[in-house]
Amino acid sequence: MAKDMDLDALSQMWDAGSCHYYVNELCQLKDGKFIIPICWLEKAYVDGTKTYHADAFAVSFDNEVNAPRSFLVVLANIPRQRVATIIDHNVILINAADLESNYFDLEFEQLLPKWCGTLILL
Repeated sequence: MAKDMDLDALSQMWDAGSCHYYVNELCQLKDGKFIIPICWLEKAYVDGTKTYHADAFAVSFDNEVNAPRSFLVVLANIPRQRVATIIDHNVILINAADLESNYFDLEFEQLLPKWCGTLILL
């Protein structure tokens, strides 16, 4: 992704037919991982077929981040509450065909996480 590219000038949404996935909104992949798309990409092949992808940020949850043990103990006592952190120092490429749930699906299923304010890498 070009650093000088104005992302607002690009497509803000990918239409999967039955639902829409927007940039800067949390979504879930078929393997259960959560990501936040930041830019949609189309790859055209010589035979005329196309595939769709997204540059995205991964989302890490409380047991995947470096947090003080006392903080994780408190989290363990909160039912169904996970604390999420956006891993924005590394852009990953995902296949749009691997998307499973958009933000509204996650909200309906009550799967939206609580967000961490900061990430301190030790």
